[in-house]
Amino acid sequence: MNDTAFSIAPRTRRTLLVLLAVALLARLAWGLSRPADAAAIEQLPDQREYLESARSLLRGGNVRVARAAQALLDTSTVLAAFLLARRWLPDAPSLAAALLVAVNPFLIYFSGLLLTETLFTAMLVGAMVLLAWPGAVESVGRARLMWI
Repeated sequence: MNDTAFSIAPRTRRTLLVLLAVALLARLAWGLSRPADAAAIEQLPDQREYLESARSLLRGGNVRVARAAQALLDTSTVLAAFLLARRWLPDAPSLAAALLVAVNPFLIYFSGLLLTETLFTAMLVGAMVLLAWPGAVESVGRARLMWI
């Protein structure tokens, strides 16, 4: 398949951008509406350990900033799902796949927690897109560039 496999029609591009905005807003609304005090973090002790690591690394990491970053990262999975579906399907089913990821309640829920699930999911789906990218395996140099 040639590189045009990932070319997107203008109407589809607009729809995808709206979908990405809705996904980001849902994740930001959920994550930033959660309490950020110590008691809320203690409800899931794993969050405390990740937050302590971040605070020592950044000398005082902010819970709300971390949740906003996770919302952005998780929204990238919506785009990755679209690109992955677009590799083999036309625009409409690809947008449907992205919609399913955008409104997935578990992805939205976990994007509001300070856990590694959001990072892992984004990395997994992103790696799948890179593996499916047209022509990436035809050139070792291009494959390396795609992975970077």
